Amino acid sequence: MVFSQSRNARGVVCFCSTCRFYRFYRGGGGLLSIPILLSAGLSPAQALATNKLQAVGGSFSASLYFVRQRAVRLSEQKLPIALTFLGSTFGAWLIQQIHADFLRQIMPVLVIGIGLYFLLMPNIGDEDRQKRLSGLPFAFLAGGCIGFYDGFFGPGAGSFYALAFVTLSGFSLPKATAHAKVLNFTSNFGGLLFFILGGQAVRRSGGQAVRRSRALGW
Repeated sequence: MVFSQSRNARGVVCFCSTCRFYRFYRGGGGLLSIPILLSAGLSPAQALATNKLQAVGGSFSASLYFVRQRAVRLSEQKLPIALTFLGSTFGAWLIQQIHADFLRQIMPVLVIGIGLYFLLMPNIGDEDRQKRLSGLPFAFLAGGCIGFYDGFFGPGAGSFYALAFVTLSGFSLPKATAHAKVLNFTSNFGGLLFFILGGQAVRRSGGQAVRRSRALGW
């Protein structure tokens, strides 16, 4: 039993490191980490909480970098940030109300669906486009709705934020990516906070995986 738990922990460490590498270069690392965390014995809510813990540090570092580079002005993003936080906390709360057996049935469907999106998504481009939405409508769609998805499930949320900034705000891809990082950190933090408040403590193997994968530099 001890050998089995140790082997599972080492496997989770390896895969979490791989997922952090994949998340950095492509996005959607949760598509890899969530199934692995589930196979290691975590409940669906614990797997999502662990994935949030793994994501929040990287998204904070990226957000801080773009803010310091003045690529993002936080004063102009107050409303999207606020609705993103509210959406993510509601999503994290809601998924904890769903029975674990049902979550185990729908999670493979969600993983496959988001994976197909990443496989088939078109190239966005680097040019600014015409703005379609701003103010509260944009904050609700790009912040509240995607924030809810990130709190409820999460993989690929950063790409969805960037896509919203490009298609709705008319941002170029580099500018959209910078702004997406701020909203992504907000929803990661809000979701993780409500997972912790809901008692979804990260299991020892999952926590060790996150810490060791960070020590490896991912």
